[in-house]
Parts: sequence; structure tokens; C-alpha cells
Amino acid sequence: MISLGLCCFLYALQVDPQNINLERYDVIPPLGRVTSITASVLNLYAISGNYLLIFERSGLKLTRTVFFDPPPGLAAYDPADELWLTNGNGLVRYNLVLGSVREYPFTGFISALACGSDNIYLQSARKFALEKTTGKFHEVAAFPGGLKWISVLTEDELRRHPYLIPYYYRDDLTVTQSPETRFSITALCDDGLDLYVGTDGYGLLKYNTVSGQKERLIFGPLDLNFRRQARKSGEWLYFITDAGVSRLNPKTGKWDYRRLNVTINDLFIADSSWIITGGNAISYLSGTMVFPIDDFKSAVLTAATDARYFYVGTGTGMFRIERGTNEALAFGPEKQPVLAIAPVGDETYVGTEFALFRYRLNADRWDRIFPRGVKKIVALGPDMFFLSLDNQLIKFRPAADDTRIDDSTWVLLPYFNIYDIETDNSVLYCASYNGLNYYEPGTSLYKPIYNLPRQKYNSILVADPYLFAVADRLIYRLPILSRD
Repeated sequence: MISLGLCCFLYALQVDPQNINLERYDVIPPLGRVTSITASVLNLYAISGNYLLIFERSGLKLTRTVFFDPPPGLAAYDPADELWLTNGNGLVRYNLVLGSVREYPFTGFISALACGSDNIYLQSARKFALEKTTGKFHEVAAFPGGLKWISVLTEDELRRHPYLIPYYYRDDLTVTQSPETRFSITALCDDGLDLYVGTDGYGLLKYNTVSGQKERLIFGPLDLNFRRQARKSGEWLYFITDAGVSRLNPKTGKWDYRRLNVTINDLFIADSSWIITGGNAISYLSGTMVFPIDDFKSAVLTAATDARYFYVGTGTGMFRIERGTNEALAFGPEKQPVLAIAPVGDETYVGTEFALFRYRLNADRWDRIFPRGVKKIVALGPDMFFLSLDNQLIKFRPAADDTRIDDSTWVLLPYFNIYDIETDNSVLYCASYNGLNYYEPGTSLYKPIYNLPRQKYNSILVADPYLFAVADRLIYRLPILSRD
């Protein structure tokens, strides 16, 4: 009976990646509540929500993440190069070398944890020890001396560090529309020289206890309640969520954010200015100040820019605004929802709910070139790729004679329910219902990316040297070199 219960419990645990040394990808954490911090000689380990975060102590660089479900609470480092984690079901033994996981069911709330040479000691309603070799719990009358305890943070422990007064943090006015919001301290780890501080939504901080020097690490986006597909502009990736906009520089790993109270549906960057859309409006975002550009009669569905104009697609047609002005003029398809706009050289491709259109600047002419709704447009080499409303990928090669659209080549590629497309100027990546794939124009073949979990992805971003695949409330990062 005990064996059956243990099997059910083991089946309930989810770890992602399942083996940290074999899997090539990371799971990017949100900027959540840090509940525990522990350290080895070289690394720092923190628990934030469902995530185990592994940092290099030198430079406080986030090197690896592991997703756990159910979420851990406390983490204690064992010199045998293992972590012992608590969750609502008991203890989890995580081997950092092998990536292996084993669970030990325990009933009761564990408020403190310590690693000994032969036992793991835990404080619950009573005192217990877990034998490492047998996996058996037994009650003890007293704990041995010399243990390093990891426990739920108490007010008494917090107040032993007066230089942390007032014991909470606030965002700077330049990054938040709610500067009065307080972010409490939720975890501490003191190694004598450095004090590591975990917070609820403000990140991780490191204080040198001698000099008082402070470092802050923002290790992820504000939250994972994505409002729409992620965006890329220049060196940065932008994630639009309920809490605001978070951005990541993939090469440096640096995150920053804007906490906003306004609803943002889309964002693009023009000459370093943040242009946002929300409801019926398009606006500039400067710091956290919003400056309207124009309002429309129906909701803004998409937007784009080139060197001269902002293009705005709404529920009832398309408009363009010359940069430096605030006047929107009708331009392109009318009286139909505009879902995608892509300026490509002297041409502008526009996907609506019912058809695909192309504008030729030299001829000053619009053509309806495909009788099917399109929601995403990507250029790759001499070809254009369109993602239809029913998630079909379409390949288009413009004809040499721009007056004869019938001479263009249209290919409906094999259907497998694609939700987003992006390119690295070599292949076309496809986020689908069953994993991430890529299409090679040279071979006209789709190839699955097996080094990511085979699941539904809603969005894909390519930013050298990584691929970022966005699922429901999860972001996966895979080095491009590990694609195959």
C-alpha cells in the first residue's frame, strides 16, 4: 500500500528539463516570489515560484533554470552536490551532477531544513531526520549542533540586518506607473561576506557586508500572462504581459521592464521610441508617460513602421501616419480587419481577415494578390511566407513582371497547424501545436526540433545565439547551435 502511494506521488512530479546535463534548453522564469536561497562554493541556488534558479556566485550570472511542479518552498545545499527541496508533498532530492530526482513523501509543513553527513533534518510540528541511504523518516529528540539551517524567513531574522531598512523596495519612477508599490524581502542567505536577498517581484540582490555595495539582478519578465506574441527589435526581445512590458538582451542576459497600468495590445520600436497600441489608440511611451498619437473608430489590431511612416491596422481598415505628425490617413484595404502589415523594400504586404494585399510604391498601386486571410508575414530570401488565419503556411515568390500577378509562384505547404513563424535569414521557424519545426527553402522540407519539448508553442523569436519558444505561461530558450 505504501509502495502504491509512492508511485502515484512520483508520477505527479514534473521537472523541466528532466535532466539538466542532457537537455540543451532552459526554462525562463518570471520575476516572482523568492522563497529560499542557499549556496555552494561556486554557485547560488534560489527558489522562485516553480523555478530553481542556479547562479554563478562570481558576477551573479543566471546559468541554469529548472521548472518543478508542484513548486518547491525551501532549498538546502548538500556538499554531496545535491539539493534538498521541500514542496507540499514532502522532500525532493535533486542531484546536480546526474540531474536525477527522487521524492520522499512527508505529511506536515516543513519550516526549516538542514543537511548533515548521514541525515537530512527537518523542523515540522516535531523534529525529524531522514536517513539518506534508506529514505526513512524518524523522529528525533534534538538536532545535532553545527547544522546550517535554511528556514522560512522570520521578522526577527530580517531585523538582524539594519542596513536593509525599511525592509522593502520600490521601483524607480522611470519604470513604473505605481511607484508606491512595495516589494517585500522574502528570503535571506548570509555567508559572512555577502548577504543575498530575495524579494517578491523585485528580483535578487547582493550586499557586501563590509563595503555595503549593492547589486541587483532582474532575472526574468514581470509575469507570464502574455497578451500577444513576443516582439523583437534590434538587440532586444519584448514580452507584453498583464503587468507591463519586459525586455531581454539575449547576448548579455540583461532584463529590464516597465510596470504599466495601461493595457497594451502591441508594441514596436521606431528610432528608439516605444510605440504602443491599446484599444483604439496608438501612442508614444516615454519612460512610463503615455503620449497619444491618434485614435481610431475601431480597435487597433496591428502596427508596423518603415523609415517614413507608422502603419496601423484596425478592425475597419488600414491607416498610415507620417512620422513627426499626429494625423492618420486612410491607406490600403478598407472596411475589413487588418491583421498583419509588412513593409519590405518598396513594397508593403498587408494581411486582412479575407485576403492578402500588396502595395507597390513605384506604381502607387494596391493589388489583391491572394484570396485568403493572413495574420503573419515574413520575408526570407526571394520568397515571402504568409501564415493564414487557419494556420496554413503559404510560400510566395513574386513574378519578374510586377503587372502580372498570375505569374507569381504560390505554394501551400503541408498543413500542421502553425501558430507563428519567424526567420534567421536562413530557415523559417514554425511554432506549432506539436513542437517547434523549421522549414528549409533549399530542400523544401520541414524538420522537427527534438531538443525542445514536443508541445504547443504560441510564438517563436530568433535572437542570435538563441531560439525563444513561448508556450502557455512558459518561455523556453535553446541555443541555435543545438537546434539539430
